[in-house]
Amino acid sequence: MDATTLEQSALHLPLADRAKLARSLLLSLENLSDMELSDAWLKEW
Repeated sequence: MDATTLEQSALHLPLADRAKLARSLLLSLENLSDMELSDAWLKEW
């Protein structure tokens, strides 16, 4: 499953499930270095 398909599926989840998923995804970024985070954000733009 690609990221776009996954995103579309996630957007159809109930609010509580989307919030739980968002929290989990954000927490997963805490282990990245500042450089890794910067690179990841730049790739999105």
